[in-house]
Amino acid sequence: MVDEARSLVRNVFDVGEGLSWNLLAAIYRLVFLVAALPWVVFTVLAFERSTVVWGLVWGLVLGPALYVVLVTGMRIALGFAVVLLRLATELTELPAAVDRLTAEVGNLRGDIGRLPDAVEDLNRNIRELPEVVTTLNEHIDSLQGSLDRAQFWRAPARRLRSSRTRDDDPVAPEDASGD
Repeated sequence: MVDEARSLVRNVFDVGEGLSWNLLAAIYRLVFLVAALPWVVFTVLAFERSTVVWGLVWGLVLGPALYVVLVTGMRIALGFAVVLLRLATELTELPAAVDRLTAEVGNLRGDIGRLPDAVEDLNRNIRELPEVVTTLNEHIDSLQGSLDRAQFWRAPARRLRSSRTRDDDPVAPEDASGD
């Protein structure tokens, strides 16, 4: 509690920083104590200046209602202060955000300036595409023929058997047709 009081006094007289989050928290805690004072004062006055019934009414009904109204009102006021504090924080960060945005706009202007050249390059590449596809198809056909010749192991078994004799291939199966 002593640290909070020191923080409250330090933040109240801190002109450079203004209203801070710690100050708002300390004020909110202080509101709970201060809001109870009217409850106690009016209850004591009701007992002194009026009957016991009015003292009990103030102590048990009107006093708590006044306390809730005061705490609620201060909570609303502090909520408004929080909004203002957040707004002030955002406003202090606004110039840096504007500088970043300005730099990004400059970058975009440069990119937009290069866009016509990029579109022209893209159009040229699209115009060349049919020639490239034709060339690729020719290369694929050429490679397919080379691959067919290179894959001799996939050749039909009869062609292989006819190129060998049965004597030099002990693994070759016997042909039922009587070759």
